[in-house]
Parts: sequence; structure tokens; C-alpha cells
Amino acid sequence: AAPWRRRASPAATWSPDGAQLVFAGNAGPTSEAGARKTGLWIVSADGGRPRLLLNGASGRPSWVSS
Repeated sequence: AAPWRRRASPAATWSPDGAQLVFAGNAGPTSEAGARKTGLWIVSADGGRPRLLLNGASGRPSWVSS
């Protein structure tokens, strides 16, 4: 598995239950040339790999109650 790195982002917010963090910015495997992507990402509060939700997104994300 490729190592993952994310820079600190002021464009991040916790889920209402505190289980996940969503952020806008750059993330991705650091060992693959050109693999880092800018977009909206989500990651578990326990850590692990961020998952890309929306490629190219920017701004400050927020959660919507249903």
C-alpha cells in the first residue's frame, strides 16, 4: 500500500457524530507521480486512508442533516 500524506487544511469539519472528518484539499498516494488529487475527501476519525468523494472540489465542507 502506498503511503498517504495530507497537509493541514482549514477546510475541514467533523461529522455530527465525530466518527468522520471531511476536508477539501490535496491527498493521495505520495509514491505515484501525479497521483495526488485536489477534491473533497472523507476519512475515519480512527485514521486510515482518505476516500475521494468529489474530484476538484474546494471550499469549506459542511454536513447536512436528513
